[in-house]
Amino acid sequence: MFLKAVDCEGQVKDAQFIANILIQCIQDVGPQNVVQVITDNAKNCRAAGMLIETRFEHIFWTPCAVHSLNLMLQKIGRKIDWIKQIYVEAEEIQMFITNHNMSQAIFRSFSQLELLKVAETRFASNTIVLRRLVKVRQPLASMVISQSWSLWRQSNTERAANVKRMILDDTWWD
Repeated sequence: MFLKAVDCEGQVKDAQFIANILIQCIQDVGPQNVVQVITDNAKNCRAAGMLIETRFEHIFWTPCAVHSLNLMLQKIGRKIDWIKQIYVEAEEIQMFITNHNMSQAIFRSFSQLELLKVAETRFASNTIVLRRLVKVRQPLASMVISQSWSLWRQSNTERAANVKRMILDDTWWD
């Protein structure tokens, strides 16, 4: 059950800090009502889980299954060249468009959806970015063949040409 969100900006998120937040939540609902805490698999979260288990012998820490699967998929993706290449190229498209105000403005004239910049620490970040690219494939294609794109001075760069090539390449999308 989700109890609350805590703004930890500017805090050192070590094991004790995380354990203290979890302990406060446990105290809020009563330790007798808690059997398990789940966190991601980072060392500080694992250590916080061990602190919880030490303090409350009946409460167990469990690593998040989604985070575990995400870590496995990331490792697989780094080992298989064609998957790694897709991620690199998709990120190149996304970054080129979102890092330039003009390309972003041109893109927005063709799409109501935004391209996503997902933090590396976000679960399944590559999958989220790829899924969004597929959703906006047609607006991307319309953008790179538009007059606005042709008139934009950055569209003549090698990076822009590479992005355009990928966007218009049916084999790349396959």
